[in-house]
Amino acid sequence: MLRTRLQDRRTGRTAPFRSRRLIPALGAALVATVGLSTLAPAPGAEADSRGNDSVVPTVLILDASGSMAEPDGDDSGATRMEAAQAAATGLVDQLSADAELGLVAYGANTGSGDADREASCEDIETLVPVGSGNAEALKTGIAEATPSGYTPIGASLRVAAEQLPDEGPRAIVLVSDGLDTCAPPPACEVAEELEAQGVDLAVHAIGFRVDEEARAELSCIADATGGTYSDAQDGDELAKQLVVRTTQTMQGYEVSGTPVEGGDAPASAPTVAPGEYLDTFALEAGAESTAKYYRVDLEEGERLHATATIVPPPANDGLTLYEDDSLNLDMTIVDGDGDSCAHWDSGNIGPQLRGDAPVLAEASSDPAGPEGCAPGPVYLGVARGGPAHADQPLPVELVVAIEPAGAESPGAPAEAAANEGAEPGADPGDVTELGASFSTAPLHEPGTYAIEMVPGDLGTIAVDVHEGQQLSWAVEVLEGPQDAALADYHELTIATHNPIRQLVRENGVSNGGSANLRSTTPSGGGMPVPVGIANRESEDFVAGSAWLGGTHTLQLRYDTSHGSDEDEAQVPVLFLLTLQVDGEAGEDPALITEGEAPDNPTVDDRREPVEEDEETAAGADGAGVSPLLVGAIAAGVVALGAAGAGIWLVRRNRARR
Repeated sequence: MLRTRLQDRRTGRTAPFRSRRLIPALGAALVATVGLSTLAPAPGAEADSRGNDSVVPTVLILDASGSMAEPDGDDSGATRMEAAQAAATGLVDQLSADAELGLVAYGANTGSGDADREASCEDIETLVPVGSGNAEALKTGIAEATPSGYTPIGASLRVAAEQLPDEGPRAIVLVSDGLDTCAPPPACEVAEELEAQGVDLAVHAIGFRVDEEARAELSCIADATGGTYSDAQDGDELAKQLVVRTTQTMQGYEVSGTPVEGGDAPASAPTVAPGEYLDTFALEAGAESTAKYYRVDLEEGERLHATATIVPPPANDGLTLYEDDSLNLDMTIVDGDGDSCAHWDSGNIGPQLRGDAPVLAEASSDPAGPEGCAPGPVYLGVARGGPAHADQPLPVELVVAIEPAGAESPGAPAEAAANEGAEPGADPGDVTELGASFSTAPLHEPGTYAIEMVPGDLGTIAVDVHEGQQLSWAVEVLEGPQDAALADYHELTIATHNPIRQLVRENGVSNGGSANLRSTTPSGGGMPVPVGIANRESEDFVAGSAWLGGTHTLQLRYDTSHGSDEDEAQVPVLFLLTLQVDGEAGEDPALITEGEAPDNPTVDDRREPVEEDEETAAGADGAGVSPLLVGAIAAGVVALGAAGAGIWLVRRNRARR
C-alpha cells in the first residue's frame, strides 16, 4: 500500500483530514439526469416555468443516410449506423422514467441515387413523438432505421422543432456524419431562422467522423441556436457524446468545455493547455471510486490553478441527512513521481448531501521551481466517489489556468473578519432571471435584484469583484413559505466562486453563507476580506480563498427537508438579493486562461511537451493515484491496486498553506 503524507512545504505540518467512511462511486453512461427536477431554467425562461415542469423536451435526430452504411472506423467491423444505433439504444436504456424524448430519422426509406434525390430529401420521419415512458418505442425505431438515403439536415431541423412544445426550453440533439445534401434550405440558415423566431430552442450537434466542411456546418447550426458541437471518431466516442449532450440538455444545466479524456495514471494523461474542458467519469462495476489525470506543462516560476465541477442529474431531493446519498469530488496536483506539489487543494465543495447539485474540487500549485513542482510536466488528479447516482457516469467540467512567473504578492495577507452583509436595497419590481450553470451566469452590476425560486432550484448570477474590493450580500424575503404545515427547513445557500470557480469562503463556513427563507428578517454575509493576491499566503484558509480578482459567480441553492414533495414544490419564494461591492478596484493577476489546444486534447501546443525518460515515466505509472488518497483507513489513507484500478476516496477539505 502506498502512503503519502501531504505536508505544508513551509511548516512541515501534515495537512488535516476529516475522516469518513470509504465510499463507492459511479457507473455507466451519464443518464438518469434527464427529467427529474426543478433546476432554474436558462436565462430568458419565464419565472413560472420553474418547478416540476423543468424537464427539457428533446428530439434526437438520427442520420440514416447512405453514408452511414460505411465502416465505423474501429476494429469492431461495425458500420456507422450500427455504432449509432448501439449508442442511441444505450442512451435510451439509461433514461429516467420522466425523460421527454422523441426520435426523428432521415434517409431511411429511400435510395441515394440521382433519381432518388427529390423523394429522399423529403424522407424525414417522426418515429417516436416527444413524450415520457416511451423507451421500447424509441428502441424499436432506432433498430429499424436502415441507412440508404440523402441527408436533409435543414428540413429535419424544422420537422424536429415542430414536434416540440410551443413554449419553454426545448432541445434537439443532431447526429450526422456529413453535410446537408438536400439544401435548400441550408441547414445553418434554418437554425438561424429558428433562433430569429425567438424560439427557446438549442441544437446540440455531434459530428460522427466528419470532414472539415461538415464540421463547419454542424458547428454553425449549434452556434446559431446557442447549442454545442462535439466530434466523435468512433462508436465509443459517439456513445459518450450522445449521452453527455442528451442528458445534460434535458436537465437544464449547460455543461461546457472542450471534450477531453483523462488518463488513468499520470503516465497516460493527455496534455491540456489553459482553458475549459469536459470529461465524463464512469466506474467499472464494483469499484469504489475513479480517478483521472491531466498533464500541464509549467515553466520556471509558473503556478497552476484548477477546478473541477461534477454535474449530477437533477433529483430535487432536498437536503439528505444520510451519507449514503453523498456525491464526492477531489483534486490534487502531483509531479511525475506521484508526489503532491500542491500549495493547497480542497475537495467536496458544495451540497454533497443533496445529490442533485454540482460539487467542486480545486487546487493550486506553488511556483514551479525549488519550492514547488519541478518545471516541466505536472499532473492534475481528479477523483470521484460517493454512492449518489452510483449507476451513472457524470460529466466533469475542468478549468485550467496558469499564472505567469513573477507575479508579486504586495503587502501582508488580510485578516478575516465576520461580514455582516450588505444593507438591503429597495424592491426593483421586475424579477431577475438566474443562470442555470457557471457558464450561463448573467453578469450584473452591484445592486438589488428580485428573485423567485422554488424548492430544489439552483441558479447563478455573476458580479465583478476586483483586487482590493470586497463583496457583501443581503437577502430579504418578500413572499415566502409561511405555512406552518410546510417543512421547517427552508434555506437559501449562497456560495461565491472566483473567476476560475475556486470557492471564496465566508466566515469560516466552507460552502458559503445562508439565509432562512421562512423568515422576513434580512440575512447577510459576504467575503471575509477584500480580494488580494497576497491573501493566498495566509495561514487562514478562509482569508486565503479571497485571492483572485475578476468576475465572481454566486451559486444560489434553495434547499428544504422535503425536497420534491409536491406541496413544497408549489410554494415559491420571492426575495431581494442585494449585491454590494466596496473598495477601489486594483489590477487583477494576469492569469493565462486560454491556450492553443486541439479539439481532442492530447498535446499542448502552447510549448513543446517535456520529454519523459523511462525512469520518470515508470515512477509516474507506479505512483498511480496515490496523491489523491492518503494513509491507512484510520489515518485517512486509501488503498490502491494497480495504477488506475479501484480507489477509495477520502473526503477532505484541506488547505495546505
